[in-house]
Amino acid sequence: MPDSNKANIQTDIWSPITTQRLLLREFDISDTQGYYALESNEDNARYQDWPPRTLDQSRDLVLTKIQSSTASPRSVWELVVEKDGSMMGRVGAALSHHEGSVHFNMWFSFLPSVQGKGYATEAMEAFIEELIRSRDGGDVEFEIECDPRNVGSWKLAERLGFEKHGLVERAYESKGEWVDSLVYRKIVT
Repeated sequence: MPDSNKANIQTDIWSPITTQRLLLREFDISDTQGYYALESNEDNARYQDWPPRTLDQSRDLVLTKIQSSTASPRSVWELVVEKDGSMMGRVGAALSHHEGSVHFNMWFSFLPSVQGKGYATEAMEAFIEELIRSRDGGDVEFEIECDPRNVGSWKLAERLGFEKHGLVERAYESKGEWVDSLVYRKIVT
């Protein structure tokens, strides 16, 4: 097991995770501009419950991510995904215990300019592997919920080996319209 993986199991603050092309790491305040570029983008906000973020909102959210990385025990992980020193996206997970297993609600967001190049798949595979390693055995259940109109999200879930679990029509109101909720799940034993 690489040294970073051992460190990630022993502490709540994660060491950087490297993949073939990417670096996944904890947020720091210098990520404000990159987070703003990601979250102020109309395309990225389209299927979210919030409108594009302002710079001030982005800074506040980066600070929240930094604070959550120091919580003990930790229940939320959100990591910057970068390539060649530039932030291109983020991946995240919230921990809960669900029907006798560890349950992670997963999310991800990538700049439109890097979509379709396999970066999200590569980042999520590494992130999921690290979350599995951080558990002390037993079943781990992962869930991705998305608007079914967000084809890129549910196709990524399928590439990651998630299976369609359910579709709820008119699940909630967002930005003045009723939206459906599509849920994908994957259980690792």
